[in-house]
Amino acid sequence: MFYKKTTFLTAMALWREKAEVCGFSPKTVRNTETTMKMLAKFMSPTTDLRHFSAAEYGRVLKRIKMSGYTAETVCDLNATLRKFVNLAFKKRLIRRNVLVETDNLRIASQSRAQVIPREHFLKIIARTQRREYRFLLTLLYYTGMRIGEALALTREDFLNLGGVTKVRVDKSYLYEFKMVKTTKNDFRHTFVSNLIRGRVPLPVVAQVSGDTQTTLLRRYSHVFPNDDRLILEAVSCASGNAAKPT
Repeated sequence: MFYKKTTFLTAMALWREKAEVCGFSPKTVRNTETTMKMLAKFMSPTTDLRHFSAAEYGRVLKRIKMSGYTAETVCDLNATLRKFVNLAFKKRLIRRNVLVETDNLRIASQSRAQVIPREHFLKIIARTQRREYRFLLTLLYYTGMRIGEALALTREDFLNLGGVTKVRVDKSYLYEFKMVKTTKNDFRHTFVSNLIRGRVPLPVVAQVSGDTQTTLLRRYSHVFPNDDRLILEAVSCASGNAAKPT
């Protein structure tokens, strides 16, 4: 059924339902909610998606680019905007998806993400003189948290539980909605890639990273160069065959 009027608020409500059903992490929900508030500065949340054209999408994106946000934040805003349009189309709330006529900024930017070898990371740390910067870089490398999340940490967020220090991440650094929370930094990419290479189960990786398993498979597909062997090993174990595949 097509709604008489489908707005971005409608799409946001649909996304919240999807987040609850799919069990999205609180981190993902929080970041999307914040980005939606930021988008409201460039377009009305009551905009009727039935009349949202490729030209209007281009104008909104141009206003975002001219706002002074970092390239990473521009990509996050663009991704959220596209997320809601795609969801409205998938749910048959609109007849035409104008995004097929446009380029996706996020895909282009993600191709630049790289895995940092451990020896390179150690060189970075060795050349970093200030102790607080070394601590920040180490935190990013070994936890995979977003830059804005690391900047927002306070002393109370470091918890000593049974001799193990855990970090509570429940906020991102904000300054007049110029959010520093990007998911696309090489430290985060390295952290998730190392978990996958270490054969940590994808549900666990998804839980600690805040990404969905589908996103992990798409974004980190380069981590599976020997996927045929992984499949053979999994089938071998499941069938009780002790012989290793050759």
